[in-house]
Amino acid sequence: MGLEANKWILEEWKGDEGMFESLLEMMEPQLQLREERIRRESMEKGMEKGMEKGMEKGMEKGIRGMVGALREFGIGDAQIKTAIIKNYGLSEADARKYL
Repeated sequence: MGLEANKWILEEWKGDEGMFESLLEMMEPQLQLREERIRRESMEKGMEKGMEKGMEKGMEKGIRGMVGALREFGIGDAQIKTAIIKNYGLSEADARKYL
């Protein structure tokens, strides 16, 4: 049966309250599974984003702490930049932002 024919049948059933309720009852398990899948996927994506953001903030805090500690010991910016690049795998441009 074509898509248009199915749409027409559904429109006809919508007018028949009993038939519409029966259709909803038959489809309910599938609709619930779909809702659960969408909810689960959304939660997973949200958790991934939250974890990424938390890790970024933690790394940033660690780098800033390292820079502060090295400065307290009289280490120059050139050496600090080298340490940041080595320990955190940053590019030179990114490492400079912390100095």
